[in-house]
Amino acid sequence: MPTEQHDMVAFILGGLMNLALLIIAIGSLFLPPGIAIALIARGISDNHISWLVFGVIIALFWLVLFRATVRKIFNTKNP
Repeated sequence: MPTEQHDMVAFILGGLMNLALLIIAIGSLFLPPGIAIALIARGISDNHISWLVFGVIIALFWLVLFRATVRKIFNTKNP
């Protein structure tokens, strides 16, 4: 294959890998809160204290990681 075709294939594969990374990033933003909410709601409705506690733990862990990520991204220290 000529060099232009190799570059095109590399560009397409790189784009597909970036798309997969974007899907994983979006999923990590929405799945843990959804799971936590479902566990908390189910724990309250069925009187399962362990589900309620586990949902709260997941929610708190996600909030701590989310806060750390946002602080790292938006840290405006001048070099």
